[in-house]
Amino acid sequence: PVLSKNANKFLGLPEDKEVRFRDLGDKAFSIMGRHAARAEETALVAAAMVKWVDELKPGVSGAVEARVPVSGEGMGLSEAPRGAVGHWISIKDKKISNYQVFSPTLWNASPRDDKKQLGPIEQALIGTPVPDLDNPLHVVRVVRSFDP
Repeated sequence: PVLSKNANKFLGLPEDKEVRFRDLGDKAFSIMGRHAARAEETALVAAAMVKWVDELKPGVSGAVEARVPVSGEGMGLSEAPRGAVGHWISIKDKKISNYQVFSPTLWNASPRDDKKQLGPIEQALIGTPVPDLDNPLHVVRVVRSFDP
């Protein structure tokens, strides 16, 4: 998939040139770069879905039967459009005793950690111009580029 002419324009690239996200270099680390990455990923997933649908067999369930253990712990990690997501669960006496979700927003909007490393949104906001203090539109755009 290639970026649209509008994406090229906003990234300061020639509008008549086909550009892929991987070709953006440092421009990938920007508001439009994050949106371009989502757009390219969407196109890739849409193309893959055609293949996945063709692999389905009529009348055959894709569900996997799962049984709840008497006790145990588990986790599941995945990638959502906004970033990584994790689920952690503890089971005691066949009942959920603890459940936690770490959403992409939790990761992206996290403050500095104990090693003073900035969270992704915090890092992206550094150096963002704010020409109008009454309407900090650029700040909003940075935040929404992580969490639309």
